[in-house]
Amino acid sequence: MLFRTEGRVEAVLSDDPDLQVLAVRPISADENMPPRKAINYKALNGTAQVGERVLLNTVAVELDLGTGGYDFVVGIVGRELEDEPPGHLIKLRYTPIQTPVLAVEAPESPFHSLLESFSPLQGTPVVCCGLHSQIGPVCFAVHAVFKERGYGGRVAYIMTDSAALPIAWSHLVRELKQSGLLQTTITCGQAFGGDYEAINLYSALQAARQVASADVILVCQGPGNAGTQTALGFSGVDQSLALNAATALEGRPICVPRISFADKRPRHHGVSQQTLMVLERLVVGSVWLPLSVMPSPMRDIVLTTLQQRGILEKHMVEEVETEALFNAMATYRWTTMGRKPQEDPYFFRTALAAGVVAAQSVCNTR
Repeated sequence: MLFRTEGRVEAVLSDDPDLQVLAVRPISADENMPPRKAINYKALNGTAQVGERVLLNTVAVELDLGTGGYDFVVGIVGRELEDEPPGHLIKLRYTPIQTPVLAVEAPESPFHSLLESFSPLQGTPVVCCGLHSQIGPVCFAVHAVFKERGYGGRVAYIMTDSAALPIAWSHLVRELKQSGLLQTTITCGQAFGGDYEAINLYSALQAARQVASADVILVCQGPGNAGTQTALGFSGVDQSLALNAATALEGRPICVPRISFADKRPRHHGVSQQTLMVLERLVVGSVWLPLSVMPSPMRDIVLTTLQQRGILEKHMVEEVETEALFNAMATYRWTTMGRKPQEDPYFFRTALAAGVVAAQSVCNTR
């Protein structure tokens, strides 16, 4: 089913390098009705101007999908983009909005020779998250340890294609880059808009090390986690793919478990069933599993759950003190599922613990 409408741009509400927020009045709308808010990705359509006619995809608003009440610009009517394509790899392939990008691995890329042959990660820590909201505290902890050790390390984030496809949709990524907590982004698969474009996760990992010179690599889906209340039907299953890829490429796979005592849903209370599925069934080898130090009742729940599922025996658990980092992180207004760090502390503390383990592994080998 198609949800489309055509309108005219009345105002540009915000204009970032990769994304615009527009006020668009539908052609057939009552003049007394307020204009619709729409997102325009410049990588797909170029920059929209006031007065231009645009075609909108309205499905997110019509079905109340949780995008904040935004439509999305499909195209600018009558506009012909005459710029030379940046490359020959197509993303969003075989859709009406397929777009060419310069793949970091491609023959026309200046980095092709660096990636032409297989090269292992040589123990580079690869921090694999299940939810996009975990990447903020991971980056914060990594750079806090680097600063304490006097090391100017670099972090690269690889965004997979199981959730949002345009990295421009992530306000968190934009904030992390602006604050210096994240140095490089790579979008792999059908995801697009990163500093580098990669064809798949494995080549993205190689590019993060060989091209971006990352000391710590972070892998996670973008915003828009999807779940179905089934054992395997969740987009965060990408976490297991990333852990297995890091192992195959001889990196140091580090899992960020999803732990919460604020989430009232039984499947996500304590250790999430999604984390348990990844660690018990889907990860092939042994991975590092950092946990934040927790008070006794919560610690007992977490460790008992992990022990009952055979995870303590399979993986390498390390408990990390995160109190000082958690307090220092208060300057950032990050949330998960609408909850602030003070409302869901061990979700954020667990991500901080993973960042600490990753950064310490780098500093200890320097």
